[in-house]
Amino acid sequence: MVASIRSESPIWQNQVDAARWTWVLPLLATSLSLLWILVQRYYRAGLSKFPGPALAAVSGFYKTYVEVFQQGCFVHKLEELHAKYGDVVRTGPNELHFRNPSAYADIYNMKNRWDKDPKLYEAFGESDSSFGRLSYRAAKERKNVLQSLFSKKAAVQTHELIEAKVVELCNAFEKSSGAPVDLLGAFRCLSIETIAYIFCGQSVGTLQSLDFDPPLLQAMDESVNYIMLMKHFPILQTLMQRCPPWLAKILSPKASGMVDFREFLDQQVSTLMADRKKLDNLPHSSTIYHLLLGPEVSAPPSHLSILEETQTQVFAGESSGLTLMHGSFHIVQTPRVYQKLKEELIATWPNLDQPPSLATLERLPYLNAVVKESLRMGGGATSPLLRVVPETGAIIDGVLIAPGTVVGSSSHFVHRNGDIFHDPDEYIPERWMDGRGDELEQHLVAFGRGPRRCIGENFAWVILLTCIAHFYRKFNVELDPSSPTKLDWKDRFVPVYSTPHLTVRVSKVIL
Repeated sequence: MVASIRSESPIWQNQVDAARWTWVLPLLATSLSLLWILVQRYYRAGLSKFPGPALAAVSGFYKTYVEVFQQGCFVHKLEELHAKYGDVVRTGPNELHFRNPSAYADIYNMKNRWDKDPKLYEAFGESDSSFGRLSYRAAKERKNVLQSLFSKKAAVQTHELIEAKVVELCNAFEKSSGAPVDLLGAFRCLSIETIAYIFCGQSVGTLQSLDFDPPLLQAMDESVNYIMLMKHFPILQTLMQRCPPWLAKILSPKASGMVDFREFLDQQVSTLMADRKKLDNLPHSSTIYHLLLGPEVSAPPSHLSILEETQTQVFAGESSGLTLMHGSFHIVQTPRVYQKLKEELIATWPNLDQPPSLATLERLPYLNAVVKESLRMGGGATSPLLRVVPETGAIIDGVLIAPGTVVGSSSHFVHRNGDIFHDPDEYIPERWMDGRGDELEQHLVAFGRGPRRCIGENFAWVILLTCIAHFYRKFNVELDPSSPTKLDWKDRFVPVYSTPHLTVRVSKVIL
């Protein structure tokens, strides 16, 4: 009897055992479920045959780790991955990146009507703009409305407006009195001011900043970090949409108290929608508002759609400033290029009081070669422009890709391909003039390719030609000792350059 009692467990021990199983069973079930999900992801739609980091195959956290926690550049990481794994790399559970230029042509061409990847493009918060609309059909509907505004003819007609802003920048350079000038800030200010004036009919005052670092540029830099968070943590987008307006305002890029350009545009859109006759008060009729809110438009888009469209175009226009800075970095440091460009401009433009027409600038061979090489080295989006393979599947670079797979190819791998561009890391404008120019232009993809290519390409060309011509004709430009010898950049959809930036000293040409 005694032995029998001693063999029984205490009541409290039974409770502990029960509690242990209460925790162990759910934990085991959760672990097995997670393992099953990871296995499913790894073998998803046959993508396991494509090599890549194991973490990337089962989780989108791989990109997050590189870009957010390491603060790295994913395009540079892609260079390492392709060197290790080959031409096709698995960069996510359902995502592939292709290195070969032929793959770029397979993905981005006029025949393809592929949707954009929602995870990437919804992070920009411009889902009802021509840029942010995911489907080809929805984007084409908006682009058809805007096409006349972004045509080559429209860009030519606004040359005087663009030239006036370039002259304004040159006047600001004159006031520098030989002090160091941050060309990245200066050219960004020019691009944003020019595009805002053309498409919104409003000056944003960036060229009045003495140090070319106005609050608007600071706010845009903050927005880049904000978009990165939205891209890697989509749940934040949901929280921002559902939280009270006062909290969303605190969490937005305006939290630091800097200028919020979106609010400026929001007020402008509200005013024009309330009274469309006020369109007549704008300084010219080449604005987005004239197309979307003109008297002939019976059913204008929503307030939000117009706001997002104008914001998209202004922010996208900044890329011209990045190209101008990147090109100047090489022009100033390459005496051969600097001298040949100067000589061509002086021969064409002997009298500074009589600037050449846009048609004349478009015929200058070396100037145009400089623009093309600047676009190759530092133009447009560097991130892969992710697309979703349609239900029919697709053959990319000779490989059959399953429907629903997200695919992309960064322009960086086309522009730095040594088989197409000899000495790809060298700035050589002459490559566009040696008889292979037409062939090389097929691989100049700074504005993308296909039906979703950048709608502002024509305006970018006018800005680049006009600014480079005026800047290098009117000023002698010397590299400041504080300027970096190498441009370090990170891929944040477009290049983001680390400080210090390109710094020069300018002196006015005296005849």
